[in-house]
Amino acid sequence: MKGSKFNLTAVIAIVVLLFYSYIVLMGLAYWLDGNLWLSGIITLAIVVIIALCVLAMAASKATRWKGIGLTGQIIFGAIVLVTLLLSSMPFAHFFNMMDKQDEIKSAFSQTLDYASGIDKAYKAHTDSLEDDYARRLREAVQTKASDPQHYNELIKASGATDAEKMANLNNLFHSQLYPNGLDSTLAVRKKWLEDASDMSVWNIALPGNLNQLDTVVMQWDQGYQDLSSFKPTGYETAKFSYTANYTSKTAELRNVFTKMSSPTIWSIIAALFCFFVMMLPYLLTSSSVISKGDDNIAI
Repeated sequence: MKGSKFNLTAVIAIVVLLFYSYIVLMGLAYWLDGNLWLSGIITLAIVVIIALCVLAMAASKATRWKGIGLTGQIIFGAIVLVTLLLSSMPFAHFFNMMDKQDEIKSAFSQTLDYASGIDKAYKAHTDSLEDDYARRLREAVQTKASDPQHYNELIKASGATDAEKMANLNNLFHSQLYPNGLDSTLAVRKKWLEDASDMSVWNIALPGNLNQLDTVVMQWDQGYQDLSSFKPTGYETAKFSYTANYTSKTAELRNVFTKMSSPTIWSIIAALFCFFVMMLPYLLTSSSVISKGDDNIAI
């Protein structure tokens, strides 16, 4: 390219563009609630637009493309400026995430703790159900003479004595609430939560992990609801529910991720610095000298 060279300035500009685009990508990942595909496409478009426009501006300045000249430089410069202004929002958004990283870590840890509490909550719920069911069985046996209908409705099990029948019914109820294989499921769940606890705001998967956490906790909750919906003959059970309180906690953290806030002074300084460095290939490109018969003013 006449009047310009692929030198250290161009290399620095490319590195800064890549750094800038990475921060934009991180900001978009949070802003778009973990949608990495859309974040990646938008970031790639930003890189291509800025790179091509700066290249075109430098070429126009160096070679005096006919019909482009100063007008073309202004147009391409305006495109770069608008692109940078728009992309500076997710750029600044990630700086805000870094500024709030202690708050985010604390909130995410609390969310994980609350998610891990679903097993204890289910255990407390079912312990209460089993105690109440056992009490109802004892009452039915104690009032068998005065209320045989209630006894016949509730005490339906094999066994030579009422004690054996009650034991069989209690065991059946417990096996429905805690089926075989549940312990291994809980072990896998504990390992998943431990892995998820290793977090950093620089982890681009963090917003997506929160969404995945929502999904699996709701699946766990639904599974527990299905188990606790078993109704022994003559006994009504209360369904287990946990996600109502859990989702209110994740909603607060998601609001931090997705709500665009005012840029910090450091994000403004960083964005301006990146803009200046990315424009160096154009600013340091030598203007061409106009050939005979053309305007002799160099741009």
